[in-house]
Amino acid sequence: MKVQQLVAKAKQAGELIQGKDIVLLIGETGTGKSTTVQFLAGCKMSVTKVRINSEAYSDHITTTEPFKYPGLEHVISSPLCRSETRYLTPVTIPLKDVLGAYENGDITLCDAPGIGDTAGPEVDLANNVGVIEALKGCKSVKILVISSYTTLGGRGEGIQRLAHILINMIHGVEERLESIVYAFTRYPPNENINALLLNIKLNKVDQDRYLSRDNVFVAVLKDMIQKTENDKAYKIDPIHGDRKPLIRELQRLCGIQYPQQVIRFSMSGETREAIINQIQRDKLNVICSLKHKDSDLVLYYLNNVKIFNELIEHNAVQEAYEVSKKSVNESFVKHCADETDKIKRLVASNVELKQKDLEEIRANIARKAD
Repeated sequence: MKVQQLVAKAKQAGELIQGKDIVLLIGETGTGKSTTVQFLAGCKMSVTKVRINSEAYSDHITTTEPFKYPGLEHVISSPLCRSETRYLTPVTIPLKDVLGAYENGDITLCDAPGIGDTAGPEVDLANNVGVIEALKGCKSVKILVISSYTTLGGRGEGIQRLAHILINMIHGVEERLESIVYAFTRYPPNENINALLLNIKLNKVDQDRYLSRDNVFVAVLKDMIQKTENDKAYKIDPIHGDRKPLIRELQRLCGIQYPQQVIRFSMSGETREAIINQIQRDKLNVICSLKHKDSDLVLYYLNNVKIFNELIEHNAVQEAYEVSKKSVNESFVKHCADETDKIKRLVASNVELKQKDLEEIRANIARKAD
């Protein structure tokens, strides 16, 4: 399963950030998180033409020199609107390389898979779970939120989605806004981001009865507005931009302590529906395999249900796991009863029980138990 493989990769990444203060990049797929990591790491960048199909080309910003820091070779940006990042990827940068020789310490940037990954529900699930697994051992987390002009939408729908990603991922996000900074990719040079956000607030949110009553969403949007006042928005220009102001701001932030208690699992509605459907199929496959006495298939499907039950807190998942376990237990109990009846019949018929008969019965029970 992709889920198992990607979560295993995430746990390896978790070992690299054990006990560290990190910066976690959050954003939708295709917003430029990987390019932002490369930019902040000081990579030289240039625009290249990439063939999209037989007739069309697209501009793509890519690195032009060997990677300086470990981990950067795994930070891959895609010219297409899809995520190339499959698990949390940490890159540690000495601050002296950015701010000058007088600076001590370093900063660890963590490129994360995009929320709502275009590779499908199973990968979207693995991405989210992988981030949670990797963050369990780190000391603190600062959040760098990436908003892209290409996902903004005609009425600011991209900002709404981004705010709700934060709300769903960070427990009590309205109380942890001091740990969040926002950066903006692909916005036109003359775009006034603060005015754009204010316009969304006044003409979209305030006019919508439902949105205006979503206090947490309004708090996040206000935070974005306040932090972009007086032309303080951090626009990412990978080719000509200066990374120092954003690095200094990230250095100044107070990280979220005990992130394993704060960062929580989140998945899209499409992913949730797909996973629940898969769980129901696996539950039925467990029952069907039991009827056909195929112990290998029983173990395979039961393990699938068990993995999802450990990863997702959802009533339908828990119910499927409990039903699957109950079916297996009942099958085992029935099998033991059948073998016991077999022994009783042999004893009652005065047939001499040979050692091989007992060993066969014992082996059958042991095989079922396994």
